[in-house]
Amino acid sequence: MESGAGDGYGNRSSGGTAAGKRKNARQLAFDTVADVMKTHSTVVAESVDRASKCQCDVLQRQCDIMEREARTQEKQCEVLVTRVRDRWSQRGFASAPWWIAVQMEVDVALRGWVLGRSVIFYEMQHRRGLDYSRDFRFENGVSRHEVRHYEIDVDGDTCLHLMVGFEFGRILLRQLVVFARKVGTAIPNRWAGGVDVLSDIIDLFISYVATGYAGRLHEPALYVVHAEPPFFDRDYLHGEVRIKSDDFH
Repeated sequence: MESGAGDGYGNRSSGGTAAGKRKNARQLAFDTVADVMKTHSTVVAESVDRASKCQCDVLQRQCDIMEREARTQEKQCEVLVTRVRDRWSQRGFASAPWWIAVQMEVDVALRGWVLGRSVIFYEMQHRRGLDYSRDFRFENGVSRHEVRHYEIDVDGDTCLHLMVGFEFGRILLRQLVVFARKVGTAIPNRWAGGVDVLSDIIDLFISYVATGYAGRLHEPALYVVHAEPPFFDRDYLHGEVRIKSDDFH
């Protein structure tokens, strides 16, 4: 009897332990699922947040580009209006008539990037041929030359004027003689190490010319830059006309 009773109690005790283990296993499973769902929710929320921030950054960059484009168009209009007003005032008129047909004389030559900032080169076509008494020192073998003027803006602010002499031997471009005049404070007077902003801007322009005259360059075609005061110690700005940068369009 005692032995049987003992066996009965032993069986009930073993059954209770198994049930407890099953209950603990179910609880652990529920806890694991809850943790996974919580982690998943956190990951999804973080992903959505990152995606939203990324989209905001893209929209902000697009807005910045549109704003710079608007400033570019505004600048072209200002230059154009000034030219028309000057022409008609010279003729004795107070203002130009509304029906006057105006030819755009300021063109965007190229756009590029320097230090992550937008750089735009405007060609002042109405100044073509004007050398303002600069001595370009054309070399022997030059059969034709022309002078072009460019205004360079960085993020909408004018920082540099370039007067460029294009020297040709028959149909081949032989040399570029560049006079660089500083405007504003965006470009340091002297390169003191690090990024040379003036050199990077010149590289953009030389690359633009090399691309435009591909197949029509003398071997070698050379360029030299005369950096006018307050620039100084810029004698290293010379070399071969070739593509030095592809960060332009």
